[in-house]
Amino acid sequence: MAQTIRIWPESIVRSPGDVIHERALGYLSDDQMMNELLDWVYTFARRPHDGYADGSIPGTWDDVVDGYFGHLITREELTMLRDRVKPPR
Repeated sequence: MAQTIRIWPESIVRSPGDVIHERALGYLSDDQMMNELLDWVYTFARRPHDGYADGSIPGTWDDVVDGYFGHLITREELTMLRDRVKPPR
């Protein structure tokens, strides 16, 4: 896997959670993280349609919420993202 990443780094699919963690680790500045997250095209949790499964299928917006509850993004950052994205309630 590591060899594949060195040869084809573009094959890595990043998520909002990855961006949030990269900022927490110091690889991104606050502005870089927010610019990426504000431009992200998010998906939202949905319920399976087959009627047999419990729970929901997570979306990429869940990464942002998890980042907030994991103390990796601030309330102000979450508010800015929520105002731009307008996720369903």
